[in-house]
Amino acid sequence: MKKISAVILLILPAFNSAAEESTFKAAWTDSNGNNVVNLNVRNGLKGEDVGSIYLSGEGIINDVQSWKVRDAVEACPVDYDITIYPETFEFIDLQDHGGNYLLFAYRLLCVGGVDPGEIKYLAYQDGKKYALRGEEKIITPDENTYGGEDPPKPDYNLRNNKPLLNYMLNKWPSFSIRLY
Repeated sequence: MKKISAVILLILPAFNSAAEESTFKAAWTDSNGNNVVNLNVRNGLKGEDVGSIYLSGEGIINDVQSWKVRDAVEACPVDYDITIYPETFEFIDLQDHGGNYLLFAYRLLCVGGVDPGEIKYLAYQDGKKYALRGEEKIITPDENTYGGEDPPKPDYNLRNNKPLLNYMLNKWPSFSIRLY
């Protein structure tokens, strides 16, 4: 496995519901050409009793959109958040044959109290999406745990790509545990 580390620009501000808008951008050049990733988290309508937050993003190769992502927490009556995990952003070739994957993960929350959020770990290759979804595990100072009892679930594409599935399952514990 070869990890491509040709990222030439990386901006990583905080992502949370306190900010009105946050942006993640990365750009690099590889054998496919010029690559750009834009992810944007913005607060939506805030009412007296509810709030919303939205994630939008796209991958562009040589000025052509290769993939896009859209997600949201809408009409949440408690605490809400979308957190992108910058440490999960990577561009890798799992089989050393030019089959590059872009990977990143984020968490969606609409909870009151100490409750786990939903984690989505995505990979894209040539416009095809692979997804691993599951619940985060929370560990409190007194070492009680909440959530994360069930293993993450791969989508159809990921189930049929064993090298990528194994790679993503091995990485899952590194970002799916939150110390409270």
